[in-house]
Amino acid sequence: MKGGERMAAGSYLNVKTDYGAAGNGTNNDTAPIRKAIEDAIRLGGATVYLPIGTYRITGLEVSGSFNMIGDGEDSVLLSDDRTRSVLKISNASGAFWRGFKIKSTAGTDYSKRNPLLNGLFLSGADRCTVEGLFVENTYAAGILVSGCTGTSIVGCQVRNTLADGIHFTGRSKDCTAAHNTLSETGDDGIAVVSYLGDKDVCERILITGNHVNRSWARGISHVGGRNVTIADNFVLASASSGILVVEDKNYGTYPPTDTVIHHNQVIQAGTYVPPRPLSGNKIGVEVASGASGVRIDGNTVKESKAAGLAVSGGGTGISIAGNHVYRNRATGVELADLSKVTFTGNTVELNFKYGLFATRVTYGLFTGNRWVNNNCFDMDNPAMGTPNANTLAIDNANFNACNDCTIADNLSVDDRTDRSRARVERAIEISGSRRIKTGGNRCYVYNADPSKAVTTESFLAWNAECERMDAFTGAGVPDAKIYKAGQFYFRTDTKELYLYDGSAWRRLALN
Repeated sequence: MKGGERMAAGSYLNVKTDYGAAGNGTNNDTAPIRKAIEDAIRLGGATVYLPIGTYRITGLEVSGSFNMIGDGEDSVLLSDDRTRSVLKISNASGAFWRGFKIKSTAGTDYSKRNPLLNGLFLSGADRCTVEGLFVENTYAAGILVSGCTGTSIVGCQVRNTLADGIHFTGRSKDCTAAHNTLSETGDDGIAVVSYLGDKDVCERILITGNHVNRSWARGISHVGGRNVTIADNFVLASASSGILVVEDKNYGTYPPTDTVIHHNQVIQAGTYVPPRPLSGNKIGVEVASGASGVRIDGNTVKESKAAGLAVSGGGTGISIAGNHVYRNRATGVELADLSKVTFTGNTVELNFKYGLFATRVTYGLFTGNRWVNNNCFDMDNPAMGTPNANTLAIDNANFNACNDCTIADNLSVDDRTDRSRARVERAIEISGSRRIKTGGNRCYVYNADPSKAVTTESFLAWNAECERMDAFTGAGVPDAKIYKAGQFYFRTDTKELYLYDGSAWRRLALN
């Protein structure tokens, strides 16, 4: 039975008619509700029913299996106990709790935050379901899941908390948060956190179909754990990054491994100013130090206060595919200090600065991407005037100090005709890099003068051992220091073919 449905007489333990709870918001109903729960546990997991009413209690802490249901948000467990959670349930198995409200008396004063005062605290629950609960005004997390297995949080509404809305920790495994709505959560909307002190990680956690709005920190975070999937969520107007994956050494967490970030919508990350501003980056999707084995695909990331998508911090095995990153107020995609990266099929357009800025990336594959009309420094204010030289020197895609990367079959375009607005300087710029292969890229950038349009990749100084895999032509002889031995070049002004031998270009005789 879900909240709002009535139970048949005799099939439940009614806290009012069977145990004398008043439910008037004034009387202390702790004793009758505790007795109903204890009887339900003694009966092997019977169901406790909360009819419509406000049941004022001191914090309840119970251990064992029982079910509890109510008639929706008009069935309220209200606690102003400042020593414990509103409802803590330990060691339940196969139980469900549905269709009632858990409420405390916290407001937005963060100084009153107390990590012991959660709304619903599940400890050691096995194969349990929390469905259709309403949780609000808690001094810590709305729903805390610790040391649980196979437990699902589904269709709940969590708002106005002074810590995370839904928090998984304590080696929880095979758990799900699905189709919940969270707003004004005092830290992250939904978080998975694995502390070194837990001696093991949370793993196989699914976060899907949730709506997270105006979180005071991140929308969704994976801070240590393994096999965490963040999919099909809508994250709007977080105060810090929309989605964060990181090892937090300040709090002593494990590194996050094997994270999937799939088909989420992340909009206006970093734009919300909460009652208590917290520190943190303001990036759409942020993957930082310690993360490895991350897959980011099919997401829409737009209108972030800083970068749209940023991955950094020494990670390896990073896959970024099929994302749409646009209208973010810094660079669209930032990649730094990574190895074994695949970046394929992404559309990055109309971002404030670079479309893509990659630095110190090794063993990267960049193919099938679209970088279009970035460097929109004035996209919100056309009256800003003519950009300065530093603003003009921004590219659709820039690779700096990267090694052993292939950049192939991409489209890089700036086709804007308004000369007064910022424009990208180069379609694809490569500098300070070694063993870069390019081929099949389609480039067209007007720059400041349509007659000087950039129609190919730009290899600048300090590159070495690079290779153009498709036709390499031009007037004059190119810089001998940039290319690898064996590179061919066709000189169009003299109709001659050259081969680079590792130290100089040699003209080949043509029969």
